[in-house]
Amino acid sequence: MFDDYDFTPYFQLAEQVQKPAPLHERLALCEQARPVLAGFVSACLQEDGELPPSIPFRDYAPIWYMRTGQWEAAASYINFCISCKAYFPGDGQAELQYLNCYQRTAQIALEYISQNPGCLQSQIHKLLSGSTDKECLKQFTKFSELIKKVPYNKTNRLYVAQQRPYGF
Repeated sequence: MFDDYDFTPYFQLAEQVQKPAPLHERLALCEQARPVLAGFVSACLQEDGELPPSIPFRDYAPIWYMRTGQWEAAASYINFCISCKAYFPGDGQAELQYLNCYQRTAQIALEYISQNPGCLQSQIHKLLSGSTDKECLKQFTKFSELIKKVPYNKTNRLYVAQQRPYGF
């Protein structure tokens, strides 16, 4: 089976998805890669029963969907990867748990930021520490495209991405 599988489409898409490009283009490549990913995983598992440690589509797509607030798309991609056995045992469920944690954290943070436009990034971690997961909040404020960060002294003022910062 391994000798019959053409890895070229997988590696071409994997190379493309790792090149700098707008996130929506990279996510489109991840969606395009679904059938190729399933075939690649199947071939790897049939040949030697193992997965490579890194599978770009599995590793990046859910995170990129989370950064853009596309919760259902993130869950769909994770569930697809679970169904085609692209995760190591238990890792898929852990990804779904992380998605739920990240989504809850994002919703709490976005509500706070929308009610307090221009709040400081350095302060939001202290203010929301009791109601959010510390690591999820850190990842959200660092990478999310749902918020706009405006440099201010040694931190950032935070705004919901659709809001226009006043005076900046």
